[in-house]
Amino acid sequence: MAAAGPPQTRLEQLLRESNWTFEEFAKRFSEKTGKPLSPRQAYRWARREIETLPYPSSRAALEEMFGENVETLFGPPIERPRWLPVGHHRLGHIDHGRDHADWQRQVMAMCAEKARGFLSGAGQSNVGRAQIEELADDIKALAIDYPVKPVEDLIPELARTQIEIFDYLRGKQPPLVSIDLHLLAGVASGLLAKASHDLRNPREAMTHARTAAECASLAGHPGLQAWAEGMRSMIEYWTNQYSQAARSARRGIELTPGNRGSSAIWLASSEARALAAQGRITEAKAAIEAADRIREVSFPDTLDEIGGLFSFSPARGLYYAADALARGRKDCATETEEFASRALAAYSSASPENRSFGDEAGSRCDLAIARIHLGNIEGAAEAIQPVLELPRPMRIHGIVASVEEVEKTLSTIPHQGRAGKSLSDEIVEFRRCPLSIENPFTDAKVL
Repeated sequence: MAAAGPPQTRLEQLLRESNWTFEEFAKRFSEKTGKPLSPRQAYRWARREIETLPYPSSRAALEEMFGENVETLFGPPIERPRWLPVGHHRLGHIDHGRDHADWQRQVMAMCAEKARGFLSGAGQSNVGRAQIEELADDIKALAIDYPVKPVEDLIPELARTQIEIFDYLRGKQPPLVSIDLHLLAGVASGLLAKASHDLRNPREAMTHARTAAECASLAGHPGLQAWAEGMRSMIEYWTNQYSQAARSARRGIELTPGNRGSSAIWLASSEARALAAQGRITEAKAAIEAADRIREVSFPDTLDEIGGLFSFSPARGLYYAADALARGRKDCATETEEFASRALAAYSSASPENRSFGDEAGSRCDLAIARIHLGNIEGAAEAIQPVLELPRPMRIHGIVASVEEVEKTLSTIPHQGRAGKSLSDEIVEFRRCPLSIENPFTDAKVL
């Protein structure tokens, strides 16, 4: 049952603002008083189709339900200022007083009611501190494992962790807890960006990188925002978008607060690679030197505390320098050989959790490129051999692309000899068996 036209009484006005039907009003009145009230009688009350006011017991119940005296309730509706939102008070809680025109009192009462409602929910959270700490431990373990384990071993846990964090964020938690969750979501998205990149899916990788950046912004963490720009630069570099890669690295450098954290070194090194790939070798060398200067003054941040993929070790810095200078071909061959050899020496002496099969493979490819330019084909074959023997689940996109650079370099040598022909055949065989992992969610394979 619904009435057409404007409300006839203050009671009907309150019912409409609270979205109560006459049936619901009658039901609530009956529940409160224990006396039956039909929807038809409720309609007659609200429309003032009655000759006298209800009995005293009913009057008392109405005044308690609506917080206004019965004369006001059965009087005309109160004209509302245009700026005051409709339907924002809760029936039975606001005492508007007896004065129809006393809008100050009514507004203040409404605000107090809203404040009470806020207080009743403030501090509530769908996730506890112990769960946050558990998620942080999971994220840290994944970040440390990522450089040293095949991606197929990590995908199920990566997916589960990201989904769990996003599910929490869809719920309610205090602001400080939300900040922690957004930071963890950003780190998880960064790991998935790297996983998608390694699986040769740059579009998905870029989506995860953008998500990492957005989560970092919501968490108020410029270090992670800068790191996300570094991931974007990596994705662009390995998809031959070198100018974009340099710009992303530069944006990340500008975001890095006071060269804090090893991400600043990574960004300068990433810029060096992207510049070198464009043939801007002099600028690339300057960026390498800038990265060295940053390392001298930088100090760890929260990302370095996570470690693994989120920390840029000296060995990794040497690899990036070698990778950049390898683009200088024969003119930079001696420097490339030096940096690549130093990178491999640093990795070989590192603890198992601080190694990186991808970066070590890249260093070996850079060493092979340098030796080819220096006329040492046998030395190049020796350098790259462990890479060509990697099992298929470890043949991630960056490694395959690095091997292809060795192949391109070898093709520029007019007289390769038996060693060159043998190396070329091995590379062709390597490329015939790309990355293949078992999909943990189906029986199909991810290629």
